[in-house]
Amino acid sequence: MVGRPKKYKTEEERLKARKESTKRWRQRQAEVYHALRFQILDMLGGKCKCGEQRYVCLDLHHTEGIGENRWSRKKKWEKSRIFYKWMKEGIPDDIQLLCANCHRVEHST
Repeated sequence: MVGRPKKYKTEEERLKARKESTKRWRQRQAEVYHALRFQILDMLGGKCKCGEQRYVCLDLHHTEGIGENRWSRKKKWEKSRIFYKWMKEGIPDDIQLLCANCHRVEHST
């Protein structure tokens, strides 16, 4: 049986190429995640009730809880990506846009 021709001369070259490929994939996933996140934040008005508008400070608050069983087995980045895609289909009524400070206050009361 004839195998595929070797693409790399050494194992080191193969590992380096794989590392670069993984790096590009992660970078693309981050771009997709941030684009989805910005779209959702814009759909929710883009600012907290206190007036905070910086996107890095804004969180989504679930007023009725998030249903841990549904999300607990997934990795953090996967949860966020799936969640934002789900949100694009229609924002649930129990979602509030809060800044990090207001979000913390909300959970402390």
